[in-house]
Order: sequence, then C-alpha cells, then structure tokens
Amino acid sequence: MGVHEGTISSVQIYKNKYLISGSEDSTIIIWRCKDWAPLHKLQIKNKSKVVSMSLHHSGKILLALYENKVLR
Repeated sequence: MGVHEGTISSVQIYKNKYLISGSEDSTIIIWRCKDWAPLHKLQIKNKSKVVSMSLHHSGKILLALYENKVLR
C-alpha cells in the first residue's frame, strides 16, 4: 500500500494534515502529512485515470472524476 503505479494526476490537501492523491492507475491514496505515511488506498474496478477530485470541507465526502466520465 502507498505507491501509485502511474503518474499522479490530482492532489488535494485537507486541513494541512492529510494529502489525497489520485493517479493514472485509478487509485486514490490518503497520506498523513506529518510523516508522509500512506493511511488508506482507495481502488475501484474502474481502470481509468483520475482527472479531478473534490473533498467536502467536513472531510466526509470525496468526489472523484475519472477520464471515462465516471463520478464516484
């Protein structure tokens, strides 16, 4: 866990504590900024590049837009 197999295509920071990165391999990884430890890897069966992400200000909802126009 914690490595992307493709180029990182989208990055979002939450409250200067967490970094969320999405990549061409369709994975999204949540990192802790303090020590850059990967906390969680989100991977779906959709094998398309992450184009954009948006995190709700509460931190409870993350929307990801993929290259094949899927929104999750």
